[in-house]
Amino acid sequence: MGQTHFKGKKAQDFLMKYTVADLKALKPGKATLSVIMNDQGGVKDDCIITKVTEEHFYVVLNAGCKDKDLDHFRSKLPEWNN
Repeated sequence: MGQTHFKGKKAQDFLMKYTVADLKALKPGKATLSVIMNDQGGVKDDCIITKVTEEHFYVVLNAGCKDKDLDHFRSKLPEWNN
């Protein structure tokens, strides 16, 4: 199983840009099934996102695709670290 944590003030906005989850409406301690979007607006993969706190999200990725999914998220980080 692939799993990772996204933390920080920009974590929610980052995940909402690259998934279809409405994380603002999700209450802490709750999870939602979502999809990861590719650069053309299509579906790259599915995932489960748990809102631990307002600035901490736990994401479970498809085990068979975890490396490519993590690479996809990592490739987007530079534009968020400005």
